[in-house]
Amino acid sequence: MISTDTGHVAYLKSFRLSAAQVRRGRLLRALRGAGWNLDRAARALETDQAELRDRLARAQLGHLLEPGALARHRGR
Repeated sequence: MISTDTGHVAYLKSFRLSAAQVRRGRLLRALRGAGWNLDRAARALETDQAELRDRLARAQLGHLLEPGALARHRGR
């Protein structure tokens, strides 16, 4: 915000994250907090590893996993 000397707003820029961005952020925070261990991250998110992998794929974050991890998961 930029205001005048009298306190009137001259310019205000705000932003809002989309729901998808918030979900991606939550997934990334859980992974970072778990040291990128999928089992611990899944527990922190109150889910299992299979669902976490699915959520990562839907959030277009699957490329962050080791190569082939999602392919192996989908081949179950």
